[in-house]
Formats: sequence, structure tokens, C-alpha cells
Amino acid sequence: MEIPKGYGRIVRGPGQTISDIREESDCSEAEARIREINGGIYLFDIESLFPALAKVQDQNKQHEFYLTDVIRILSLEGKRVVPFVFKNASEIAGINDRYALWQVESAFQERINRQWMMKGVTIQDPKTTWIDSRSTFEPDSLVESGCTIINSSVGRGSQVESHSRILDSRLDANVHIKQGSYIEKSEIAAHATVGPYAHLRPGSILETSVKIGNFVEVKKSRMGVGSKASHLSYIGDAEIGKNVNLGCGFITCNFDGGPEKHKTVIEDGVFIGSDSQVVAPVTIGAGSYVASGTTVTENVPPDSLVLSRGKQTTKADYAAKYRRSNKE
Repeated sequence: MEIPKGYGRIVRGPGQTISDIREESDCSEAEARIREINGGIYLFDIESLFPALAKVQDQNKQHEFYLTDVIRILSLEGKRVVPFVFKNASEIAGINDRYALWQVESAFQERINRQWMMKGVTIQDPKTTWIDSRSTFEPDSLVESGCTIINSSVGRGSQVESHSRILDSRLDANVHIKQGSYIEKSEIAAHATVGPYAHLRPGSILETSVKIGNFVEVKKSRMGVGSKASHLSYIGDAEIGKNVNLGCGFITCNFDGGPEKHKTVIEDGVFIGSDSQVVAPVTIGAGSYVASGTTVTENVPPDSLVLSRGKQTTKADYAAKYRRSNKE
């Protein structure tokens, strides 16, 4: 190591053997200058090890019993102790504090990112992108800066924009995850779009060409082919069919305070206007229209119009009269 501080030093014997491992606190000045360090990984012959362990004493500055003293004991007994040298010191770096942990994690992260970049994946800023060893990528996918991807797969041609977090999920080909989205234990089919700032909670399944827009939350729900919720909606415990449009502010009311959540079923081709709610359990039949501001509490037959908002009342000039009365 360039800077071996904090590590035990390897003291070489004849013929490339090891005669001793000296803990740093017990090193002489000459031993402290040794740059070859102990990685803490040993392979012992059991019949030699246990008799040597019985001879270990705590005659050191720490007054501890060092396993590493076994090396010197075996060497003095004529046993051959040989090294296995790692070419890259980061492979066996010790971790004694949070800074050292960061150093080791950074070394592994650089290796992982390089591996995928050499296989045709674009990682915009490898220094700020964290990918674990279980994740996989297809060529021509793109990961922008500040992303975290854990135990997930990203398909060919998919794009993950900056500061998104993907955990335990699968993205098929040509998926577009827009900035700041959080995806956990979900499946996203080809050509789907998520975000910006969307949240897919566990159990979310998006089929081909689904659109989940900004500030939309999906939980334990399936969205059928071509369906979309473009903004500001909550979709929980729902089965959404094909080519469904969920307007701004749509909410599934799936929890009544009891022990179970209730399911919403919205069949193919349904159009739901903005600021509408469905109180589960409920089914909305295929091809139906739900007017803006409606609260659906009963099942809806196919091709129906649902309207439950209160009747509008307009009183002409009332506001002006009110202002005049306040002045008086």
C-alpha cells in the first residue's frame, strides 16, 4: 500500500516465506516503513494451528492475544508460511471506520460501473452513480448522474434520468424513467414512461406504453397497455385495463381503516375526469366516462356516464352586494 498506516506489516523470511506479522503498534521504525500489509485472510493446517494457538501470549503494547503471532510461532518451528499477494490493495482493505468503508465501496463501485460501460451502457457520471453487483443492464441503456440502482435489471435502450432510485425492479426495453423517481419491487414493460418525481411502490406492474406522470403514486396495482395517469394521482390496490385515462387528482380510496385494503377494477377504455375518486371495492365497466369531480361508490356498467357532483348554484351580483354590505 502507498500508505500502510493502520495495518499489520508483513516481515519476510528466506525464500519468499513470511517470518512474522507485526501489528502497527508493536512495529520498530524499520518495520513501520514496510509497505506490504496483512490482509487478515489465512489458510491454516489444523494440526499445526491449534498447538501454535496454545503458545500465543499477550506480551505486546495492547496486552492482547494476537492471532497473527501464530505466524511467527510456526515460522520458528520450521513450518513454511507462504504469502498470497493481491495485485490491488483495495481488494483486502481493512474497514475500521466510516471513511474506510467509503473508500472500499468506492473502489468496488468504480469496478462495477466500468464493467457496464465497457459493455455498451452509458453512465453519465460514474462518480455519483451507485449500482450494486446484482443489477444488470442491456447495451445502449443510459443512466444519468446521481442514480442508485439496486438488484434491478434495465433493458436495452432504456433511460434513467438523474437522481432516480430503483430497487428490486425490472425495466424492459426503451423504458424512460424521468428525473427524481422512486421505484421499488415493480415491473415496467417496454416503452413505458415514469415521472418525473413519480413513486412506484411494491407490487406495481406497468404494461407496454403506460405513462405515469409527475407526482403520481402507484401501489400494488397493474396498469394495462397504453393507460396513463399523467399527474397528481394515487393508484392503490387497483386493476386498470387498457387505454384508460386517469385525470389529474384521481384517487383510489382503498382503505377504510380496517385490517384489509379494497380493490378497484377499471376496465378497458374508461375515461376518468380530473379530481375524481373511487371508493373501493368498486368496478367501472369498459368504455365508461366518469365526469370531473365525481365520487364513485357503486359499480358502473359498461359504456355509462357517471356524474355525482352537486348542482351548481350561481347568484348574480351576490359578491358585489356582499362587499358593499361589509363597507357599510
